[in-house]
Amino acid sequence: MSAQKSVAIKLASVVPENSIWDKNLKQMATEWNQATGGRISLTVFAGGSQGDEPTVLRKMRVDALQAAALTVVGLGTIDPSFNVFDVPFFFESYDELNAVTAKLTPEISKRVEAKGFILLNWGHGGWTQVFTKKPVRTLDELKKTKLSLEPNLDAVPTWEELRGRLDDPGLTILDVRSDDEYRGRGGYPCDPRQGHLPGSRHLEVERLFARPGRPHEPWGIRELTGLPEGAAIVAYCHSGSRSALAALALRAAGYDARNYPGSWHEWSRHEELPAER
Repeated sequence: MSAQKSVAIKLASVVPENSIWDKNLKQMATEWNQATGGRISLTVFAGGSQGDEPTVLRKMRVDALQAAALTVVGLGTIDPSFNVFDVPFFFESYDELNAVTAKLTPEISKRVEAKGFILLNWGHGGWTQVFTKKPVRTLDELKKTKLSLEPNLDAVPTWEELRGRLDDPGLTILDVRSDDEYRGRGGYPCDPRQGHLPGSRHLEVERLFARPGRPHEPWGIRELTGLPEGAAIVAYCHSGSRSALAALALRAAGYDARNYPGSWHEWSRHEELPAER
């Protein structure tokens, strides 16, 4: 009897590298490999390294990728039925969300399969938060609310700003990558240098969250950082994804937190910028 054929699967996602979601996917890969005696190998490409979600779907259609973990944005490009999960105020609790998901899954699966894809499983990335001065409980109340979105260029740190504030006691620069990345032992080969911004403190992003999409209570986060409420923090990672999550959790804890989107991927490319290991 001939040996069973080996299967290699490449899975792409925009979830931040080394985030809780990324680690769970890679743990799944390990379990698949062990359960099948090595016959099934799963390689996870996180952090948008295979492109945005429309690009990932195009690669799946030509079999350059075989799987993807997608957000509602990417799923909605496959079939508009997924957009029901992105309607403001549509769900009031996890119980309601789970009940609707269970009811719609058979129909959505049929629609997806007709377009050449298979829906394997559902995930949850957390709730979208909208803050108002007065309670807004219905769509009618939301329609009567004026939503203001004003650009604030100072909200986005640049490497020029950080270079000038490395010794600023009024600013905490927080590295939210893994310990190996912070110490320069396990960075990405695409970066010409490894290490961290001088004087930056280290706190892995996963420690800020009780579970995916749910930050710890504000007092717990303040205990982790050791900083008083209202302190100014700039978070960075490798490419700005993990630090974006960290900034959200830090702001929820009462900090003046910003995300440095260029992060180490940008900083390491400027030879004139200092670095520590």
